[in-house]
Amino acid sequence: MAASRVIFNLTLPFPSDAPPVSSTCHTLSLSHSSLFTTPKIVCSSAQRRTCGVVYSHMTMEEKLPAENRMLVYVPPHPLIKHWVSVLRNEQTPCPIFRNALAELGRLLMYEAARDWLIVCSSAQRRTCGVVYSHMTMEEKLPAENRMLVYVPPHPLIKHWVSVMRNKQTPCPIFRNAMAELGRLLMYEAARDWLPTVSGEIESPVTVASVEFIDPRQPVAVIPILRAGLALAEHASSILPATKTYHLGISRNKETLQPAIYLNKLPEKFADGCKIFVVDPMLASGATMVAALNLLKERGVDNKHVKVISAVAAPPALQKLSEQFPGLHVYTGIIDPEVHEKGFIIPGLGDAGDRSFGTDS
Repeated sequence: MAASRVIFNLTLPFPSDAPPVSSTCHTLSLSHSSLFTTPKIVCSSAQRRTCGVVYSHMTMEEKLPAENRMLVYVPPHPLIKHWVSVLRNEQTPCPIFRNALAELGRLLMYEAARDWLIVCSSAQRRTCGVVYSHMTMEEKLPAENRMLVYVPPHPLIKHWVSVMRNKQTPCPIFRNAMAELGRLLMYEAARDWLPTVSGEIESPVTVASVEFIDPRQPVAVIPILRAGLALAEHASSILPATKTYHLGISRNKETLQPAIYLNKLPEKFADGCKIFVVDPMLASGATMVAALNLLKERGVDNKHVKVISAVAAPPALQKLSEQFPGLHVYTGIIDPEVHEKGFIIPGLGDAGDRSFGTDS
């Protein structure tokens, strides 16, 4: 699709409720010195989405063996491009510049650790993660109508899940682990989902090409109280220009049925709004079904929703698959079962109580 190019400046208004542009990605021309070989570009595959553009650095006098070459990775994630563009602007004030630099550093270190802390034996598994396609056994649905469940196999995601599993993990560390896991899962979920807009901006040195997350694209985060607050704690830093709508749903301990006690959702979401629904535990699935039904009543298409959870179990995934085709779920791990009291086994206990230091 054609890219719209604009000249950015600090006072350019971007109303959050303006209609989104149709383009979802744009090509940047990358110049490089003669010390670099021709970049290996994997155009549209999952490898490009994960690894980006890879340059093989070597001297001009000698062709070194592949294992001795320096490799330069440019992850093409839209959030990385966004923060670089914020940094380029000569009018970006110091606090915003420093925050952008910190966010960029956090994301680059996450990408750098992807294949460095060895946890998998398959390169394809390390790149693409574990993807489950849920469908009924009676009918093979078209690919676009299947619910997909993503389990990113990044070692940091596995680390934070493991920290939360430990029953001796104290409340502050548990909540921090939950927040960090939520940050990483939302980063993975946003990889090919958020549209960008390209243009030019005045840097302190010269005019530079930039690519921002399109601020006209409405993005909403819906944490399901109360445990969802911990998992969505860093949503505003990882996802620029988001709106947060709170949804309180409690679960009857006897019947395991949900009861909505707080609903701050708007009567109607903006057209094309991208929505992240955040709930740490997908056990029976009743709570998430109640939340997604509220979105359906407001005209939200399943393909515009991504569910973020720390732990999921088969009963919830099966229920979501049957009722919400086309939905995407991002979770830290899938556990095998749910016991009669509605807790996931082995799970990590009551995520709300452990996040906020209470005992219900």
